[in-house]
Amino acid sequence: MKRRTISKALRWTFAVLAGLILLLAIHIYIVTRPGTPDASTRVMARIDVHQPLTAAESAGITTWLYRQHGVDHVLCNPKTGIVVFTYSPLKGNANDIAASFKDQLHYPNSSRYIPTDKELEGGCPVASSSGMYKFIASIKKLF
Repeated sequence: MKRRTISKALRWTFAVLAGLILLLAIHIYIVTRPGTPDASTRVMARIDVHQPLTAAESAGITTWLYRQHGVDHVLCNPKTGIVVFTYSPLKGNANDIAASFKDQLHYPNSSRYIPTDKELEGGCPVASSSGMYKFIASIKKLF
């Protein structure tokens, strides 16, 4: 009798764990699929200003970027010369904003920063060397 109860409990436990793993795999597949941007999609971009900035220039940059179509949040650090902003990809384009920034604000040495694949990989919490990344990659290959 005990053996039968233990066997039944182990089967149920295995079935529940298998179901949870399957549910996790489906969830990972759904959230990692590339999708088309919608009204709630926000993209972050960075512009490096390769010259010293004052606090007043930083405020001017921030004000100018907020006036650009689609931009909804701006951070400008005058010490590092880095400007980070978020925008809606349906309303704006980071390359166009960066080009206008360079021309209209007269910062000819500024450039849009685009991370390399290596930097993107290193910035992700699930690095390619981790077991979870390998698990996700194998699930993606199945679908």
